Amino acid sequence: MVTFAARAIQDIDSDANTIWAEASTLQWLKGWDSILVTEPPRVGGEFQMIEEGTLIAGHWTRVDHPTALAWAGADGSSAELTLDVQHNASQATTTARYTEISAAHAVADKVLGGLYRTFAPGKMRRESDKFAAGELSYLARRVQLRGQRQPDR
Repeated sequence: MVTFAARAIQDIDSDANTIWAEASTLQWLKGWDSILVTEPPRVGGEFQMIEEGTLIAGHWTRVDHPTALAWAGADGSSAELTLDVQHNASQATTTARYTEISAAHAVADKVLGGLYRTFAPGKMRRESDKFAAGELSYLARRVQLRGQRQPDR
């Protein structure tokens, strides 16, 4: 199995509860074709992820409302999102930290991952971290839309 580790940190101009409301659906994770969460997160609770037509079982491994969510997939993928709120005079800002282990599913991704791991490990780290940063940017955008009461865009 080819896996990629990634880390990202981003400040989001919102309170942790608003971010949690969006994050707990996992619909902000662009790396998956679809994610099916049918109940609120709880440790041991299950959800399903779809990638390239393959259904992958997932389960929550950590649920600390509203500061941390962690999950693992049957494919070897896992992730954790932690939220740390800083209050100032006018607005809350939350630092979101995201770490992810993702598993390559497509043959091309497996080959490319193996080549990067062998010949360009620094580039693999940068690309993985860039992907994780993109996930947090998308989460921040969805949180902003949720604040404007438009979370489905």
